[in-house]
Amino acid sequence: MTESLKKIIVVIGMHRTGTSLVTRGLQALGVSLGEDLLPAMAEVNAKGFWEDAEINALNIEMLQVIGMEWDALMPMAHVDVEILVKQGFLLRAVALLRNRVQRFGLFGLKDPRIAKLMPFWDKVLLDAGFEPCYLMTIRNPLSVVKSLEKRDGFEPEKSYYVWLTNVLSALSVAVKRSCLLVDYDLFISDPVAEINRIGKVFGLSVIAHEQEIFLQEFLDQNLRHAHFHIADLALDASCPELVVSVYKTLYEIAKAHSNLNVVEEYLPVWMNGFNVSETTYRLIDKLYIEKNQSKKTISDFEVQTNLQRGLIENLELFTKEREQQVASLYKELESLESVRAQQVMELNKSIS
Repeated sequence: MTESLKKIIVVIGMHRTGTSLVTRGLQALGVSLGEDLLPAMAEVNAKGFWEDAEINALNIEMLQVIGMEWDALMPMAHVDVEILVKQGFLLRAVALLRNRVQRFGLFGLKDPRIAKLMPFWDKVLLDAGFEPCYLMTIRNPLSVVKSLEKRDGFEPEKSYYVWLTNVLSALSVAVKRSCLLVDYDLFISDPVAEINRIGKVFGLSVIAHEQEIFLQEFLDQNLRHAHFHIADLALDASCPELVVSVYKTLYEIAKAHSNLNVVEEYLPVWMNGFNVSETTYRLIDKLYIEKNQSKKTISDFEVQTNLQRGLIENLELFTKEREQQVASLYKELESLESVRAQQVMELNKSIS
């Protein structure tokens, strides 16, 4: 296996943090994203998700197996990795990645769920013999909050903690590997400089015409529906202080093009601050699961109710049609009776 084929570029970052934009930019560095991609959605990602559909489906299946959603506050535990390995997901994931590299060469992997499943995917990459090159995207948590509020109806408090758990879960693994930090707002402000920086760190060269396609056909300032500054976080009473601290530090690292390894000295403090509320996170996750199950039950009931209503309407229509048929038959019978009576009268006259 050549050096280029040993590498897999893995974009990590939760939903609404610019992973699609950054991933699409990787094609300017000769990174293939595959052929079977998730289709674009007008109200979510109009210009595409740039996610391998099979990898996306595998991640969704794995989260279901370990009883977790992408927006869970609790991070993935070691026991969850063991469960996935025992159920054959490790072999499936290894085979899938080897297939992609064999078909496309330098492959780029992206799915926001990877941030939640980082311990598992890191094991997959290492066991498969690949060199994981992590490209971590961050975005102002306030922008993420507003986006999730619009898309999913999440409360701000929930979105802040979802942002926090995804960032810390990703960092806890990424700092041990080759990892580059990219801030969404910095990327969209100067995409050429950021693409060149990514290429330099991962040893990739810019393909001029591919970069031009990206700049002309994909990059759009209108993609940034919400743009907030770091100072704005302090204006939101629902934003935890730990979120502000983590984002400020990461933003400065991304802005200064510093090595992500400097985070190692902060990470234990951040993790301790996060773990203090572990019991609360578990309760919130449980309540959200129950809430979603209740919503599904109500939705199923409404479907059944509408179905029953449709059946009743059909029966009423059927009954009305039959009543009309019966009335028509009565009229025909009366007509026949009248004819018969007339015939009887004529017969009696002829006999007499």
